[in-house]
Amino acid sequence: MAPVSLMRDKFSKDYTIETVLHLLIAHFNLSEEEAKAKIDE
Repeated sequence: MAPVSLMRDKFSKDYTIETVLHLLIAHFNLSEEEAKAKIDE
């Protein structure tokens, strides 16, 4: 299995919206509102 597929599978199983939100805020220096808008896209 390719590393990208493995990461995607793990990501989809283990991460909640809150975790994704915090990752977006931390990695892209977004506000919470901006991160929520990105998730909604």
